[in-house]
Amino acid sequence: MIEVLLCSMNARYVHTCLAVRSLAAYVHRQQPIEMTLSWREWTINDRLLPVLADLDAAAADVYAFSCYIWNITPIIMISRELKKIRPQAIIIWGGPEASTRAAGLMTDYPFVDYLIQGEGEKPLTALLRLLSVNRQPESPDLADVAGLVWREAQGFRQNSAAPLLDGSDWAFPYADDELQQERDRIHYYESSRGCPFNCSYCLSSRERTVRYRPLPLVYAELARFIKAGVRQVKFVDRTFNCDPQRARAIWQFLLKESTEDSPTGFHFELAGDLLDDASLQLLDQAPPGLFQFEIGVQSAHADVLASVNRVSDLDRLSRQVERLSKAGNSHIHLDLIAGLPGESLDMFGQSFDFICHLRPHTFQLGFLKILPGTAISRLAAERGYKWLDEPPYEVLRSDQLSFRELSFLKKIDSLLSFFINIEQTRAAALLAGFWPRPWLFYLDLAAYFQNRHLFDRDLSVVDRLLYLYEFARERIQDQFQLTVFLDLLRTDYQLSGAKGQPVWMSFWENSTNPDHRRRLRSLRLAARLQTGQERIRLHFDLVSFDWSVYTIDGRIEKLDYLMVYDDSNGSCRLAGHGAFGDGLPPLQVAQK
Repeated sequence: MIEVLLCSMNARYVHTCLAVRSLAAYVHRQQPIEMTLSWREWTINDRLLPVLADLDAAAADVYAFSCYIWNITPIIMISRELKKIRPQAIIIWGGPEASTRAAGLMTDYPFVDYLIQGEGEKPLTALLRLLSVNRQPESPDLADVAGLVWREAQGFRQNSAAPLLDGSDWAFPYADDELQQERDRIHYYESSRGCPFNCSYCLSSRERTVRYRPLPLVYAELARFIKAGVRQVKFVDRTFNCDPQRARAIWQFLLKESTEDSPTGFHFELAGDLLDDASLQLLDQAPPGLFQFEIGVQSAHADVLASVNRVSDLDRLSRQVERLSKAGNSHIHLDLIAGLPGESLDMFGQSFDFICHLRPHTFQLGFLKILPGTAISRLAAERGYKWLDEPPYEVLRSDQLSFRELSFLKKIDSLLSFFINIEQTRAAALLAGFWPRPWLFYLDLAAYFQNRHLFDRDLSVVDRLLYLYEFARERIQDQFQLTVFLDLLRTDYQLSGAKGQPVWMSFWENSTNPDHRRRLRSLRLAARLQTGQERIRLHFDLVSFDWSVYTIDGRIEKLDYLMVYDDSNGSCRLAGHGAFGDGLPPLQVAQK
């Protein structure tokens, strides 16, 4: 009998590790093995000694770690020290990092006993079966475990690849009681494995086939998520809509099964140009919040995409994403990659504008990584690229971008996180309109922040908005436009749920004008009468433009306009709005 512990180091607590759960579920349903098997999760931010204490307390005979570029560094440290504490324990590494550089890992890290390459279900099961009988299996037995890298007297041996699982063979990784207990975490799910495309920077290009899970199984498993009321299910299918008809079938099922009371949202990675008209018509029916879509654009230049074997009809992608966005019911996330072959800084700026004009809710600026085992590693070497030798293998210099230019793009990425990829979006979007191109706006704003050393400071939300306002005051000459900008800044601030009302934002309800104070008291009394609630927590603000027109088409029409916010439940939301001269508008407030 052996004790086996599957270990994961997640990027954040809210994440769940699909790998350890899938492995545990698969091993448990095989023929009985003389062992007990469990799994544990930590985060990459957890301190070393407490993690070691947990591992030691588990008193396992076998510790198996799931290794990725974001967690391999702490796993190296943990494994090294764990071997000192429990020298007789067997340490196994699997996952993408173990799959792509076996020779280096086995040479550099003698405390690792076995590596598993590729899909881990079958190799891990076979290895654990051997270890349950003999802690030091015989060489002929180890040689029969496909996908295994193992040590022998004269070094190590690497077995042939393990056969891939059929779509019906991998196990559903979650127990119903776990789903109930951890419903607020992100749960990962795969309805397919593999990718039909050949992007040279992606590990999925090593496997050109796609294995689909049978739809009846997919439907049954998705129903379990919905029944448990989990917060979010994130599909890890590399290109979910590579078969548009199958994608529509799953979306149709989710539309049918999800009710107004269901809190479960679903996240998908899509190819934007593969979104057909039938899919868009179906997605138009989705209730707000049910679906999130992540679409990798990567570059707006066909020749750059061709250099990495990525096929994309950019004109069609643009049209289809605009149609998807027009429905207004789904969160849209678009990606660019900096450092692709042949893309200069000016060309990247054009790709940046391409994304901005599509107005995504989230704009992710990624940086090319030269992953071991990918086809791009050869091209990068030929073109004089430099990149990190250790994970995450990020590019330091491309064939067109210097290290200094890539570092500057990191600052642009920080500005996106400050002002775009959060709720503070309207004011920044308005401000960007004063420049000929969004890219030029962000270049100017980045230079402003850099010259004041603001990127070196840990800025609060209020700090960021204050510096954005000061930047706007230097750039906007028209006083009404500056007033509108400040109005939108306050609106963004309120709807972000931030607490307090900074003086410099000039909230109307903090005015000392006697007429304003009387009007505020009248509005509060009217709100109590309308809602029937004596202790309702409302905030009132006055903006200088018609909010209803602005939210429809972005036009600014001058009007004194009342905004009423409700934060009775601790999260601020817009409860009502209307022309200031019309008095208190109808309110929708939280019920006590």
